[in-house]
Amino acid sequence: IINFVLMNVVFFIAYLNKDKGYRVMFTWFMILIFCLYAFWDTDYFSFRYIFHTELKGFRDPLYYYLGEVSFGSYTIFRLLIWGTALYLFKKTIDRFKISSNIAAFIFAIFYLLTFSFGRISLGIAMYFYGVSILLSDNKKMSDYVWGLLLIAGSYLGHRAMIVPIVLTPIMMLRPNK
Repeated sequence: IINFVLMNVVFFIAYLNKDKGYRVMFTWFMILIFCLYAFWDTDYFSFRYIFHTELKGFRDPLYYYLGEVSFGSYTIFRLLIWGTALYLFKKTIDRFKISSNIAAFIFAIFYLLTFSFGRISLGIAMYFYGVSILLSDNKKMSDYVWGLLLIAGSYLGHRAMIVPIVLTPIMMLRPNK
């Protein structure tokens, strides 16, 4: 019930702010709050168990290190994962000059449940921010390095990211007719 109410609050706030001419960070804050307490599915509880018992040998190595800096708090652990993922998503839409308020509204309506569900959200956000760096104009050599590091690092966020990583060179091809 709490998640249902919170989700609808996010929808309502995102809807009210979608047409504002200035950036409304409260919408993003509420999306983050929903992600922190997304116990609408069993993944929240099953990974909490893993966090407290067997994180050291977990298959995605990034989460062991995030667990180490979380002071033993599952909420801080989730804040590091979903906070970073939302930040990278926000940086990606800023890079492409997309309206932050409209993006938050569309994100909340279509992707909030999917995004809040799995830790792969961090891997996906890392990957697409890295791709956005590679696709941007006026790149320096350091931009290529950061973009490639983020793309490669997305594998540490989730092992399933290997598929888009391997397919990334295809985006560099410029097809003709």
